[in-house]
Amino acid sequence: MKKTAIILSCAALCLLLLFLSSFWIKDIPFIRMPPPEEAWSIGIAELALEQGKLKIGYPANIQNPVFTASQVNNVPGAIFVADPFLIRKDNTYYLFFEALSSKRGDIGVAFSSDAINWRYQGIALDEPYHLSYPHILKHNGVFYMTPESCADSSVRLYVSEEFPLKWRYLKDLVKGKPFVDPTLFYHNGKFYLFAGDTSCSNLYLYVSDAIDGEFTPHPKSPLIQNDRSRSRPAGGIIKIADTFIRPAQVDTPYYGRGVRFFKITKLTPEDYQEEEITCTPLLSASGKGWNRDGMHHISALATGGGRWLCAVDGKRHINNTIYLGRQKLPVPEWLGGFLRRGRYTAHSK
Repeated sequence: MKKTAIILSCAALCLLLLFLSSFWIKDIPFIRMPPPEEAWSIGIAELALEQGKLKIGYPANIQNPVFTASQVNNVPGAIFVADPFLIRKDNTYYLFFEALSSKRGDIGVAFSSDAINWRYQGIALDEPYHLSYPHILKHNGVFYMTPESCADSSVRLYVSEEFPLKWRYLKDLVKGKPFVDPTLFYHNGKFYLFAGDTSCSNLYLYVSDAIDGEFTPHPKSPLIQNDRSRSRPAGGIIKIADTFIRPAQVDTPYYGRGVRFFKITKLTPEDYQEEEITCTPLLSASGKGWNRDGMHHISALATGGGRWLCAVDGKRHINNTIYLGRQKLPVPEWLGGFLRRGRYTAHSK
């Protein structure tokens, strides 16, 4: 009985706060909440094709998250790690990821022999502006990286000189927009570059004959306009059987809500078509733990037998505060999440 009374009292308080938050007194919000701080971390999942349907789960022998900002020991004030890309080379697994500090994002690397226990190795890329989303493509035995560098209004191409930490800048593939989450894909002798923008609403496509050649806008570009539910890339293109899957972020009603899967049904230099796989979104906020408030990325590595080992990321909202007039008060995480749900559409990290 006492527990029920406490729950009802908390629910009543939530409703009261939501009601009062719409009132303003002398140009000062009577009740307001600053945008949430996001604590992203990295987990391991398994994607499976069973009876023609895609399913995702978490291996019982893995305790997620497998990698957090606390393990990045040479970036002062590391806040979170996100956007993981999973690579296997010489029987070793590597994670390339965004390591965000109070200054900007750098590209970090961790390694593992079993994909369960991860050790931080170091920083692979550090530019004077923010970097994230270290998408890697292996072509003709060479590793290339196209990290997000929207602060430079470009998509920059790097080549690996000493894997995994030494990379050399080659050229700008495209310039002139604040491109986000650029995803390079090789298909039928052509290179295709998918990229979003900071609105999380548009998806652009470029095509080239060579990985370091001239990338020109695809005739169908922009592929998507004014749709935050399916435009922004959420990881590399995944080959499943004889089809290719484009993961896309669900950024409505708030940034990083989940991931949907789209099957590419036609991709040529002249045409592009896709359709959603009906079982998605496969990734979304769990409501508890390391991915309680959202997920927005997947990187899949085929392991055979219709299964893929995946690196994913998840977020929690932390350091919840609420202002009553000018008075700042701490708020329990569960209450902060309830009050914020659907009220914020956070921008790109």
